[in-house]
Amino acid sequence: MIKKGDYDTVIKQCKNKSLQSPSIISVPSTNYEGFLGEYPWHPIYKDISGMNFNDDNSYMDGINFNHFIPYTKYIWECGNYDYSINSSLEFYLPAKELIKDMNLSRELGQFSEWKDDGEIVFIDPGVKEQGPSYALWKSDKILEWAEKNEMEIIWLIGGEKQLFATGGNRCYSRLVFNGVYRYKNGKIEGELWFNEEPSGEKI
Repeated sequence: MIKKGDYDTVIKQCKNKSLQSPSIISVPSTNYEGFLGEYPWHPIYKDISGMNFNDDNSYMDGINFNHFIPYTKYIWECGNYDYSINSSLEFYLPAKELIKDMNLSRELGQFSEWKDDGEIVFIDPGVKEQGPSYALWKSDKILEWAEKNEMEIIWLIGGEKQLFATGGNRCYSRLVFNGVYRYKNGKIEGELWFNEEPSGEKI
């Protein structure tokens, strides 16, 4: 999320650059240090924030703008002295700012669902179901919060397609695609750009 009015700045910084690296945007993490049941009220979480300012040194390639990440990654590793779990944990929780602003709560022993007055507002389905973790928000609730705080939702897209010879042991060409999109007036709009990187070899 970014402040309304900052979209043109984001486009200017990102245009014609590669957005493939996950390090461009840094997701807040508990860093193996906090007990799950004490999130977000324990003092150990006081420095974790979804707000990232442009003096953060984690940015890359000249991409540097204020933004807010509406979720936090919880991490806990099993070890030689911790027998409470038999495998490491990694999943998403709502950003603590949103837990406070939206008055979110969870049921005892329930960490995948966060509710407001009994209605599920945030869920990570990967906690209960097989498959990857996702930070899923109920759209009307997160959009209402964004509007109240004069923010808007954006997406940075980065990926590639490769052309391989028969047998798949040599790549002859790579098409890199990148884009920035936002949610505006009930629609998703944005820009996408491409960069072809041929190997110089003939197929």
